[in-house]
Amino acid sequence: MRKTLLLAVLIFTLSGCLGQIFGPAINKSMQGFRSVSDLIASWGPPTRVMDDGYGGKIYIYVKYRGFLYPATSTTSIYIDGGIYGNQVSGAVTNRTVYSPEVMMGFDAYRMFWVDRYGRITRWAWRGI
Repeated sequence: MRKTLLLAVLIFTLSGCLGQIFGPAINKSMQGFRSVSDLIASWGPPTRVMDDGYGGKIYIYVKYRGFLYPATSTTSIYIDGGIYGNQVSGAVTNRTVYSPEVMMGFDAYRMFWVDRYGRITRWAWRGI
């Protein structure tokens, strides 16, 4: 459980740092589109289309970014008893702790606001 929490904190911390690194490239790729037909020709159909409330649409592309944290096992040796001279009295046991693999991730969003004439008026993104 502690490893899972640590991994979640690490992912969210890195996503902020990665935004500063990859953000300019994402901005450049998104600002290159002027019309919805150019956008769909390049990226394909959006995941969702919503009304913007002003006669236009919001085209939303969603992609899941997943990370697989592999399963682990740790074996420890325990001595129950004592050591007297050259001899061990008591019992020696092995204990193995298994941690299952964990899939963690987040959705990356790319959104484009399109006016009633098919022109992209603005865009936004969240997630790398």
